Amino acid sequence: MRFGVSVTHDIFVPILQIPQCLAQTEAKLVDAGLVEGARFLCVGHVGDGNIHSIVLFPHAVWAQIADRDARVDAIGKIVNGMAVRYGGSVSAERGIGRAHREEPSHYKSDVELHTMCAVKHALDPQGRMNPGKAL
Repeated sequence: MRFGVSVTHDIFVPILQIPQCLAQTEAKLVDAGLVEGARFLCVGHVGDGNIHSIVLFPHAVWAQIADRDARVDAIGKIVNGMAVRYGGSVSAERGIGRAHREEPSHYKSDVELHTMCAVKHALDPQGRMNPGKAL
């Protein structure tokens, strides 16, 4: 049986910064009132700093949220912002998919974005690998 709806982010945080980053992230989410009735979970490959941040809302709680898109965006801003603040990145594992395609533009310079796209194009000039994904 499924518990509910998850709002997930795949972030990278330097290993020594993980405990502080996650504690501060959870505190900010709580202070902002974004996770009331939900669980804040983190799983991942902590040996390399890859963290899957998950805010898990029971179905009944999720159903009561009036603007779900705004909630997801607000959670993402905090989770990603804290990862970057602690020297990490908004993508740890596979690149940027459809759900988070706008987020790198908030955290990366134009030069970094151009370089990322140039590498993707060099490796996949016809766009056949993972089509529809940003990177």
